[in-house]
Amino acid sequence: TFNLIKFTTWPESSFEDSTSPLVVGMIGEGPLIDVFQAAVAGRKIKGRAIQVRLVKYPTLASNATEQQRKDYRAAVNRIHADMRQCHMVYVSPESMSEWASLRQAVENHDVLVISNTPGFAKSQGTVELKLNNKRKRLMLCINMTVLERTQLKIRSQLMSLAQIIRTPEKSNTVSATKSEVPP
Repeated sequence: TFNLIKFTTWPESSFEDSTSPLVVGMIGEGPLIDVFQAAVAGRKIKGRAIQVRLVKYPTLASNATEQQRKDYRAAVNRIHADMRQCHMVYVSPESMSEWASLRQAVENHDVLVISNTPGFAKSQGTVELKLNNKRKRLMLCINMTVLERTQLKIRSQLMSLAQIIRTPEKSNTVSATKSEVPP
């Protein structure tokens, strides 16, 4: 994921100024979040510090009162507003139940949204991280339909290693143009 940041360019308008950090939102829990935090600790990308924001969605009991439901919606709205301020957002598999509402919250913003959840790119995620068990390597599946709605640019060096897909707007149907990362 560090290389994904390194090979992605965000428009200058997505930063307050030339010293603003690159902000990464990490939603949920899991080993990938811990590994990413360790990998970026103290590092910079293009002169910008990397700031990690850890987020966990609140839970709502099925027998919640109306006030608890209001508080829950307000908390989710705050999370969505915070994620719109991020440059990259990682959605853990455990947090996929919130993906539909998060997708709507960030879809008109220059946010690179990634996950290692199977089928994430097909469900309108920008980048799906896949483990190639045969080669023991991380593969990327990039949804060009989603990427092209942003002003983000992923360098050709990384694109050439990725599986590229296109999905109809807001659909779960997919057509693949490349099936596997070359050796």
